[in-house]
Amino acid sequence: MRITLAQVIAIVGLIGTTRAHATVQVLYYADVTLGTSVVPGAMALLGGGYNLVTSSTQADFNTQLSGGAWDVVIFGEQNDTIFNGSSVQLTSYLAGGGKVIGATWDSTDSSFLAMMGASSVSANPTNIGTNVDPIFNSPYATGSNITTNNPGWGVYGLAYHPVGGAAGLGDAGGGAFGVIRGNGGRTLLNGPLFDSYGSLAQGQKLVANEIVAVATIPEPATGGLLVLGTLFLTARRRK
Repeated sequence: MRITLAQVIAIVGLIGTTRAHATVQVLYYADVTLGTSVVPGAMALLGGGYNLVTSSTQADFNTQLSGGAWDVVIFGEQNDTIFNGSSVQLTSYLAGGGKVIGATWDSTDSSFLAMMGASSVSANPTNIGTNVDPIFNSPYATGSNITTNNPGWGVYGLAYHPVGGAAGLGDAGGGAFGVIRGNGGRTLLNGPLFDSYGSLAQGQKLVANEIVAVATIPEPATGGLLVLGTLFLTARRRK
């Protein structure tokens, strides 16, 4: 069957329209929370176009992750070294084009850090200086300095260096960073644990911005179709 120019435009437009109007589905799990997690508040800021499902156990998280169509997954390793218990599900999800926002207390969890494009530099950063990056400004301005707070942990956050093509965001002091963007922008690893922000409102704004940032990155299949459509149009023009 010969595909016409009009059909290509219609297909590409349908893909974009479908994603733009779909509710963003977010799956969240943290093993233990001592303070107030910023994740529910971040979702409340974003409003009705975003739906949060919170898993109460790691087994449920694994089942939900394997069986659902999630736009964003938020994973908090806050009390124990739990990544190995979900590594198969998370790496498979990420390899399929998924988006992950994470946090960990464990500087020795090399598998989780490697997946997120980070290496640990130091523990318990007190401040993260912000810049013009969208995760600090859009749709909500976090302010020039994000503070942390310890709700009772021994380690309530880490500062990082980027590895493997990742990028560091937010000055955590000493050349380290408070956020690591990896996997082509599809992952964000936060320095503070999800319940360890000095200002709850700041943490909620940061995570809300991060959800928007990763959710708007095209999935590989969608991006490939858009490229294919562009190449088709280019070829048609040359004939």
